[in-house]
Amino acid sequence: MTEKKALITMESEGSDILALADGGVDLAEIIRENAGPAGLTPSLLDRIKVPGAGGTTWSVPSIDGEKEEKEVQGVIIAFSDKRKFWRTSFEDSAGTEPPDCFSPDTLHGIGDPGGDCVKCEFAQWGSKGKGSAQACRKVRLLALLCTDSVIPRIVSVPPSSYKHSVKFHFDLSGAKYRYYDVVVGISLAKDKSGSGITYSRMVFRKVRELSPEEKVKVAAMRASLGDLLDQDRVVVQEPDEA
Repeated sequence: MTEKKALITMESEGSDILALADGGVDLAEIIRENAGPAGLTPSLLDRIKVPGAGGTTWSVPSIDGEKEEKEVQGVIIAFSDKRKFWRTSFEDSAGTEPPDCFSPDTLHGIGDPGGDCVKCEFAQWGSKGKGSAQACRKVRLLALLCTDSVIPRIVSVPPSSYKHSVKFHFDLSGAKYRYYDVVVGISLAKDKSGSGITYSRMVFRKVRELSPEEKVKVAAMRASLGDLLDQDRVVVQEPDEA
């Protein structure tokens, strides 16, 4: 499995966050039987999105309906950084169109205009036309494994929170932790962009280090889920936070 991330939610800081991640369960076989020949694809997964207008509560989908949470906690086991570019604004498209250009690695764009992302005019700061934002959105996707299911949910880290996610992982390196060695907590704080737009900023914190047994279970989950996030290509546009 490539260097990516995910989360496993927990009910409290002292709970067994990997109670469902039993090493004796063949997750791949369960998915094959229930999902059919196509298997598990990103389009089947529930999504947890940062709320608009500076909201500070997560709306977490579950089999029992939406749950409101002030913080989600979990273990980072997979992540993927991508770029997405729309020529038509969210307001004009109603947010229903797939991106005109997509980069699965933030380096090479596929579509219009496509090509080298580093040199692309739409990836330059200030190309959005307001503040210093980039017209081509750089986002991070996290796969979130919850205590009520071994199937992950997707958490979208928007451009306005991207640098905070990167900085948190850098800080983990400084403390000699691998990203999947610790339980992290992610909450929301109200913030305002340079152009005056109120948005919700993701706040990351380390909760605790995993036990040796939990680390073994995390390794098994990573192997079972594979490179799921690499498949995420066609996404619906979301309103900009900043």
